[in-house]
Order: sequence, then structure tokens, then C-alpha cells
Amino acid sequence: MSSNKIENVLVLQGGGSLGAFGCGVFKALANKNIKFDIVAGTSIGGINSAVIAGSIDKDHPERTLEEFWLELGENSINLNSPVLDWLYDKSRSHLTRAAENLLPTTDKVNSLLSTTSSILYGNDKFFVPRWRVDYMLKDPQYFDPSKWTYIYDHSHLVKTLEKYIDFNKLQPDGHPNARLIMTAVNVLTSQPLTFDSSRQKITSKHILATSAYPSDNFPWVELEEGVYAWDGALLGNTPFSEVIDAIDNFTNYNR
Repeated sequence: MSSNKIENVLVLQGGGSLGAFGCGVFKALANKNIKFDIVAGTSIGGINSAVIAGSIDKDHPERTLEEFWLELGENSINLNSPVLDWLYDKSRSHLTRAAENLLPTTDKVNSLLSTTSSILYGNDKFFVPRWRVDYMLKDPQYFDPSKWTYIYDHSHLVKTLEKYIDFNKLQPDGHPNARLIMTAVNVLTSQPLTFDSSRQKITSKHILATSAYPSDNFPWVELEEGVYAWDGALLGNTPFSEVIDAIDNFTNYNR
């Protein structure tokens, strides 16, 4: 590989709902026919990058990413709850009286419902809380929350991503839509971890690791024996330096 080759690189930040904004940005760039050699990110940015690089639709990864976000959005509000019904009534009454001149009432109510639903019930397409009744038989610590080291299980994300990502692409000579680079943090050493599809096979475990943010009460991910990972945003929410290092190391390796 020539060290003089110019590559287009897209680096996507972490930040939860910022990922939806990132989806819109990538769609706008794709509509301008801008192509990327490398897509990189951490946290929700890492998830977006994985969908782009491994998209089942090779010609239009922006559509795949948008479909992924639409599915998350459609499952973000659980209205089959007396708690949320009560909140809806209270919010509607309050907003009608006090916020008529701000955002439309329905927007504020839906935002409150979505947030409350996510906290109480999670989102079956992404994460769910351990206190849900369906965890009673499969979680040995279900009745002993004092031992919990996390609250939300985000392994549900894997099943959702399998609809949108061809994981066979995310490996050396896998012909991804773009080279994928994601970051995480080694829990035991506090050192950065970089996952690079040009050097290794990227699996669902790596995607869970890059998005395992402890402040969101997600669990660490055991990548291999003795290696536990958390979200890369703990060290850097915009992993420019890790991407540059990965590119330089790959260039030197292939000289």
C-alpha cells in the first residue's frame, strides 16, 4: 500500500440519540455520492459504523442504516402501561396549560413517553432492564439487586443488527462497504482497544463492547478469556487518534 494514498474517513461520535443525527448526516453525504474508504466510531457511532461497513445492501448502506434507526424508533414507546397512560394524561393537561407557545403538545408528550418507556421497559430491539418479569427465570441474581453490576442488558441489539449487517464482510478480505474501525476500553487495564476489520474479524461481541457504556448501566463485555471491555467513549468520544494509529500501523505493516 502506498503511503501517499488519500483515503476518505468518516469518524462518528458516541452519544446515544446523537446516533440518529449521525444517520442523517451519512444519508446526506450518500445522497451527494460521497464514498468512504474507512468508517470509524465508538459507542453509538461504532454501531452506526458497523451497519455502514457491513450493510446487507452494498449499494445503499444509508438505507440500511435508516431502516435500523426506524426500527429502534418504532419500538421505543410502550403504551400498554397504566403508568404511561397516567403520565400521558398528566403531561397533556400540563402542556396544554403551560406550553402552548412552545413545541407542539404532542411532541413534548411523545418525548416524555419515549424517555419514560425506555427507563422502565427498555427497547426490545436494543436493551431491556433486568427487573422485567421475563428475566425472572434466566437471571440468577434477579431477586438480589444488591449484587447487580449493571441494570440494562443490551445483548438484544445483536438480534436486531443481524437483520442489517453481513458479519462475513467485517473481516480481512471480507470486502466490506468500507474498512471498519471501532474502539473500546480494557476494563482491567484502562488501555484503549481498537477493532479493525482489516486486521481481525469483527463480531457482535465487538459491537456490544464498543457500546457498553457503564454510565448507561450496560455491562462490560468479555471479548476473550481475561479481556473485558467497556465503551470506547470513556477514553475518547471522537476516536481520531485511534483511527490515525490504526491507519499508520496498517500502512507500515503492508509496506
